[in-house]
Amino acid sequence: KLRMSDDRGSSVTPLKAQPQAELEKMRANHVEGLPPPPEMKVTYQQMKDAQIPVHARDYCAHLLIPLNECRYKTWFNRFKCTDERHAYEKCEYDEYNRRKAIYKYKKENGIPLYFPKRGAPDNN
Repeated sequence: KLRMSDDRGSSVTPLKAQPQAELEKMRANHVEGLPPPPEMKVTYQQMKDAQIPVHARDYCAHLLIPLNECRYKTWFNRFKCTDERHAYEKCEYDEYNRRKAIYKYKKENGIPLYFPKRGAPDNN
């Protein structure tokens, strides 16, 4: 079990088992017509060790780690690391299209597009 004290030097709350369990439940109850959720290929600790910013810790982080390493090695020369950059940007584009398809499915089927605030009246 993770505790806040286990993650020294970070103000970000460590990942807990609950989000992973929810993701596994989503995969098991896959809805036809929706793209399946992708699998995380790197762990939280690997992203932390590679100093990936929190906003970039998504399903494409496994491609961002080698891209950043290449950038550091080549002093951020924009003419280098083109293959790594292309792979990362393609992954981000595919993820964007996946989220767009989910939005479209929810909108067409009357599923709420956002989580309402606690205590807010239900205006359906």
